[in-house]
Amino acid sequence: MRFLGHLILFYCAFIASILASMFVVLLIPSLGQSSNPWAAVLGEPAWILEAVLCLFAGYFLYTKMPSKLSFVVWLVPLAFLVWSAWSWHLTMSKYDSVWDTYFGRGCGGSECLYELMLTAPFYSCIAYSLGALASSYFSQRPV
Repeated sequence: MRFLGHLILFYCAFIASILASMFVVLLIPSLGQSSNPWAAVLGEPAWILEAVLCLFAGYFLYTKMPSKLSFVVWLVPLAFLVWSAWSWHLTMSKYDSVWDTYFGRGCGGSECLYELMLTAPFYSCIAYSLGALASSYFSQRPV
């Protein structure tokens, strides 16, 4: 049950980080333009702001709900990402690169949603798990 709890809390933290990123772009519109070098911090392909916010969420939430299962919640977004990339490769790879669709800057139009819905949660969930691991290490509390 704690695994499901951490997974739900991760997705809540991820949605909050996406909203925070949108808010930053609303405050400073030039950060949303692809010509701006700082735009990579707020969006594809790195999703750094979301990952950093999820790292802190993992650290904080592990102190409230310690569980070793919080270290492996990244397996769920990984499974979604692998399944989607595999099925994309089977059906659409002759038209578009799997790399650009899921990990590169070359996505266009609706393909960028694959990065938002699959790649960004995977990166952010790894950060969440690393935050929980850091919290476990620094608190030295047995689970």
